[in-house]
Formats: sequence, C-alpha cells, structure tokens
Amino acid sequence: MGGMMIGTTVKDVASHDSVVPEETLDPADWEEFRELAHAMVDRMIDYQRDVPGTPAWRPVPEEVDERFREPAPKAGVGAGGAYEDYLKMVFPYPTGLHHPRWWGWAGGPGLRWA
Repeated sequence: MGGMMIGTTVKDVASHDSVVPEETLDPADWEEFRELAHAMVDRMIDYQRDVPGTPAWRPVPEEVDERFREPAPKAGVGAGGAYEDYLKMVFPYPTGLHHPRWWGWAGGPGLRWA
C-alpha cells in the first residue's frame, strides 16, 4: 500500500487550443486508497476497543524524537508511506487525552525554581 501518489490528469483548455496538465489530489489508484482507508478505520476501532488495557502515556524514545529533527523530505512517500510513518512515530505515543485513566496535565509556570 506504500506507493500511492497524487494522480495527474490532462484537461483540454479550449481558450488556448492546447493540452495543459491539471494537478489533482485524487488518488492515482482508488482501490488502493480504499484498502488503505479501510485499514485505517479498522485500526482506529481496534484502538478504541483496546485503549483501557494500554498505558495512558508513553515517553517518545530518543530515536523517534531525532526523526522529527531531520529535514523534511524533498519527495513524498505516498499515503501508505505516510500512514506507516504515523504508526511508527506518532500512534504509539499518545498524549493521554484518549485514556479513561488520564486525569490531565499539571502545567507549571515554565520557570526554574532555585
């Protein structure tokens, strides 16, 4: 599912009597998009069902934090690749707001106490 890219269509522009490429955000392969979307919904439903048995919060490991400090890629990875990155780098480290045992954050003033 990792190769889906933004599709491109060609539209005839009558005023110029030429063919001009028109970009679209439609998936290049609708069936591949459907499979990915179904997998995402299934994952979300499983997560909601199973969340009481998971930790309310997990710290982000240094290796994942380092990935967020890297420069943004110059080329896209497609919808499947983006979802795979999400599953590795974001999904495992929730903020706690989703969890029945989460009571909230206690924010401080942001100052060091001497």
